[in-house]
Amino acid sequence: MAQVQVAEPIVKGPKGDTVEIAVVVEPPKQNDSSEGLARMYADLELPAARLRSHAMILLCIAVLMCGEPAGFFGLVAAVGVLCCAAPGSLGTAYAARCTRIFALLSAFLALGQLMALLSLSFVLPELPAVLASHCEGHHDVAKLAIVAEGAQPDLAFTEPPMRPMAERGAVVLVGYGAHAARKLQDVAPSLKQVKCENLAEMADSMLPYMISTAMLIELCLFIAALNVAKSAARLMADARRFGANGL
Repeated sequence: MAQVQVAEPIVKGPKGDTVEIAVVVEPPKQNDSSEGLARMYADLELPAARLRSHAMILLCIAVLMCGEPAGFFGLVAAVGVLCCAAPGSLGTAYAARCTRIFALLSAFLALGQLMALLSLSFVLPELPAVLASHCEGHHDVAKLAIVAEGAQPDLAFTEPPMRPMAERGAVVLVGYGAHAARKLQDVAPSLKQVKCENLAEMADSMLPYMISTAMLIELCLFIAALNVAKSAARLMADARRFGANGL
């Protein structure tokens, strides 16, 4: 620190002459935080880059599923880091607060949809036979169409009494699907041209691949969103440890 000498002729000697006394004055210490801020940016660069890379993966997967809630929240979480963050690693750390919340929402919703698709896969082997019997006007399935409209919901599970669980689930699914198809035909009469046999054939040939693809995408979305949430939490913890305010 630089020292300043100030001469003040305030003391007189024994013979009356003036004696100059050099007073050393030290300027006040200044708290220059630019060096510490630069070090913080450098220390946060690695976790911020990891978060951006995970957000890029989440963005690519969420675009495919942006029409559902899990994909929408994943898209918002990825865009919040990649497009809406302030420049530098510290700006990414501040943007990670909202990103972590949206990524967790996306992960939970993707997990729920994955469980729903997994439940659907158990009734998938019985679905073509139930659809074929529905197309032939089978008594049980026709009665289930009435059940789907809200007449007696317990008939689907009591007739027949020894029906396997997977087959019962397929019957319920076909019944509600038939009810929805009738509602759609009232709105769009062109749907009446779709043959029931074609639906049964599609359920046997194409539906397993569609369900498997949807489950794979939901699993990838869940993993990507969970990685983004973990990286965002780690970046926020590092920023707090290095002295960032407001995190």
